[in-house]
Parts: sequence; structure tokens; C-alpha cells
Amino acid sequence: MAPASAGRHTPLFQMCLIRRGGTRVARAPLPPRIALVLGQKMDWEAVTADDLRQIPGISHVMAQRLIRLRDTMDFCRIENLLAFPHVGRKTVERLKRYCAISHES
Repeated sequence: MAPASAGRHTPLFQMCLIRRGGTRVARAPLPPRIALVLGQKMDWEAVTADDLRQIPGISHVMAQRLIRLRDTMDFCRIENLLAFPHVGRKTVERLKRYCAISHES
């Protein structure tokens, strides 16, 4: 089945279609772990510390730090994390490979 957005702009992360009785009800982001398993990017706004720990090279402490930053700051781009202590270029590159901010420009 072709995605509903075929031929149009593709979203940053795959959206799943929720169907009830064969009719479209709503579109919702894939849960982060399912997106990761399917090779899709996880939604930065929905990701938990446990989800971040599934990314190679992200420790328990770093995952908690990233979630605290996300919850206190509004990020337009994942690269903005470089402004904070203990978040280096390698961490940002890992996050960019596995996460997307839905309003990222």
C-alpha cells in the first residue's frame, strides 16, 4: 500500500495511519522504539531516556541529560544541543542519525 503522502512532501519521520472500520481517523508518529526497529528516525518530542539508550554510544547518564535539556528548552535543530556542556559533536551526530525534530528546518 502506497503512503498517503506519495508524490508530495515526505515528513521527517514516518507517520502511521490509525484506522477504525476502514476509515482514516488520525495520523500519529510511530512510537520511538518501533521507528528505531523499522530504521526510521524517532520523534525527538516523544522519545524517552530508555529509547535514547537504544542508540549506540548513548549512556544512561547522557540519555537522562538529553531528556532534561529537551524538557527545559525548545530546540529547532538537534545541532543546538552543542551549546550545552557534556554534549559533543559525536553525540549530536548519533542523535541526528536516529532522531528528528518534527519542526526542524
